[in-house]
Amino acid sequence: MHIEVQVALNFVISYLYNKLPRRRVNIFGEELEKALKDKFQGHWYPEKPFRGSAFRCLKTGSPVDRVLERAARESGVPVEDVLENLPRELAVWVDPGEVSYRIGEKGLVKVLYSEKAAAAAAAAAAAAAAVGTAQGLVSGGMAPPPPQDQCTQRHQRPDDLMQEDREVNQFRFSILLLKHAFI
Repeated sequence: MHIEVQVALNFVISYLYNKLPRRRVNIFGEELEKALKDKFQGHWYPEKPFRGSAFRCLKTGSPVDRVLERAARESGVPVEDVLENLPRELAVWVDPGEVSYRIGEKGLVKVLYSEKAAAAAAAAAAAAAAVGTAQGLVSGGMAPPPPQDQCTQRHQRPDDLMQEDREVNQFRFSILLLKHAFI
């Protein structure tokens, strides 16, 4: 539960940095973490991750989520300041092994963290490192460049998708760091 809560927490407070004073955001983040963990006690089912998913959803919009109200009240940050800097109709689902979000009622659900994807990425990184080491031994220390078509395809994507990929990858990297901190 710790990694999933940290991912959701970092995602939410990332909207508040550079808009509210850093110290106030940090205090709000600490209180939000406590409130989320308190709320999820007794409602965390690793064997059935989607059981209780609606209960573990953190939402902006009407009505204001009680967890946000509690964290704002206990941190001394007005809940209005928090809500005006978060996307309207933001929903963040914090489930065992996965954290996802949606902006807008008809927006796409995007995954911020997946335990399965993190495990697969770690295995792929280990395999790539092993292959890179083996190639380095065979080719005299230089790995071959990626095929040209992969590079050009990446640059043909619209800027907004590339920005979104950077943001998601930044969160995934912070998640991997968090995961290693708990191991």
